[in-house]
Amino acid sequence: MALLLASAAVLAAIIATRASFLANEAAGHWQQAVRSEIKRAAATVEDVRYVYTSEAPLAYRIAEAQVREQAFREAAEGATGEIQAALLHEADVQKALADALIPASEIAADARYALPEGGFDLSTRLADNRALNPELLAVDPDAEMDVGDRVSAKAVMLVAAGLPVGLTLLLGALATAIARYRRVLLAAGVVAMGSAVTAALAIELLA
Repeated sequence: MALLLASAAVLAAIIATRASFLANEAAGHWQQAVRSEIKRAAATVEDVRYVYTSEAPLAYRIAEAQVREQAFREAAEGATGEIQAALLHEADVQKALADALIPASEIAADARYALPEGGFDLSTRLADNRALNPELLAVDPDAEMDVGDRVSAKAVMLVAAGLPVGLTLLLGALATAIARYRRVLLAAGVVAMGSAVTAALAIELLA
C-alpha cells in the first residue's frame, strides 16, 4: 500500500513537471508568433509607406501631366487660330514636364508599371518592392502559433492523463481506512495508475 501511494505521488510529480515544461514551451512559441507578426506588419507598413508616400506622388504628378497633355491636344483639335496654338503650346509644356520627371521616377520609367488606360500600377510596384526582402516575406507567425497550439494541447492531454493518479491516491487512502476491502481497493488503485502511465506514454509518443 505504501509502495502504491509513493509510486502514485512520483508519477503525479513527473506528469505535472512535464506538463509545466510543455506549457512553457507553448508560451514561448506564442510569444515568438507575436514577435513575428509585429515584424511582418512593420515590414508591410514600411513597404506601403515607401511606395505610396515616397514614390507615388511623383508618379501621380507625371500621370497628371500626361493626362493634361492629352486633354489639351484633344481640345486643340476642335479649335482654330490663337486658341488652338495656345492649347497646343500648353500640351507641349505638359509633355516636357512629364518627360523631365520620368527619369526621376522608377515607376514611370519602367513600362512594367504602365496601365493601358493611363497611369501606373502601384500594386505591382508594391509587390516588386516587397520581393526585394524575401526574408521578410518568409516570416510566418501562423506556423509558430500552430506549434504553440499543438504543444499546449499536448500539455492539457497530459494533465488529463494524470487524473487517474488522483484516483489511485484516493483508493490507497481508502484501503488504509477500510481493511475489509483493502485488496480490492489496492487492485483498483494499481489499475488506475497503470491506465495513467499508459495514457501518459501514448500522449508523449504520439501527440
